[in-house]
Amino acid sequence: MEWKHKNKIHRLLGIGASGLFLGIFTLNSPVFGAGPGTSAMSFVNLVSSVRGASLANATTAINSIDGYMTNPSGVANQRAPAVRLQLMNYVDSGRFYQVVASVPFGYGVVGGDIGVFDYGQQSRTTFSDRSGSEGDSFGARSQKLGITYAAEFSGITVGTTVSQLMQVLDSQSLTAWGVDVGATYPVSSTLRVGVAMTQLTFKGQQSGSEYRPLPSAGRVGVVWTSDEWAWPTLISTDLVAPSDEALYVQGGIESNINPAVAMRVGYTSRAVFSQLSTGIGINIGDVGVDFSYHPSSQLGNFYRVGVGFKW
Repeated sequence: MEWKHKNKIHRLLGIGASGLFLGIFTLNSPVFGAGPGTSAMSFVNLVSSVRGASLANATTAINSIDGYMTNPSGVANQRAPAVRLQLMNYVDSGRFYQVVASVPFGYGVVGGDIGVFDYGQQSRTTFSDRSGSEGDSFGARSQKLGITYAAEFSGITVGTTVSQLMQVLDSQSLTAWGVDVGATYPVSSTLRVGVAMTQLTFKGQQSGSEYRPLPSAGRVGVVWTSDEWAWPTLISTDLVAPSDEALYVQGGIESNINPAVAMRVGYTSRAVFSQLSTGIGINIGDVGVDFSYHPSSQLGNFYRVGVGFKW
């Protein structure tokens, strides 16, 4: 028994170190390394599940549809079809609308997501009307369409997502293609490790002679759970190595105060919008409602809400 325990710890360390090494090496290579401000379709960095947003997006090792955007292998253990409908508001008039679905079948789980980031209407300015006082406006949005396959092999889950991303500004549009790959491994009944590479550039954004890759990231995450406490608790933490930002860490805690209600809190060292997050999840039968709240003294408070269904 002691040998098996040590063997699991060695696997944990090996998987985590290998994933981190691969992520840093790949994302800093000439092919994937973009540097600050040089990547395209940066809105994908804001995309998450509402539950994940409450946990500061530390969902790389979570085996659930809630970790779909950080590690596609998270849906591999699903035993029933599931759908998530989500609204995420950001500063100003920015809104992200998303539908995520997954369906198990005999050889794994297939899933997909459709998301639209609506930046709202913007005042049109011209050389003759620099203030936009004439009242003319135009729309701007970003879109994501992804297809996923995930499966479990001897406890290890693996998954991949292929995504098409599009940005539309007035009548102009640009597209790009990305790939997510990930895996999770249960070290024990209470400890799980996950590794993932997200938004690896398959086809970058091309605008004239300018080529811009996607904001890729390497991720290593650990999740620890306990059902023996008075309140069953989940603690998650991620280490993220982006292609266009500095290395950062994030983590979250979720406690089920009763079978129907879960309280959540998270913190990230990545100073974008808000470093602190809180949230609540309510589950009644096969229906779940999630809400997250992010206080920000500089940009104003913002929230996200989602509804999920299982069959």
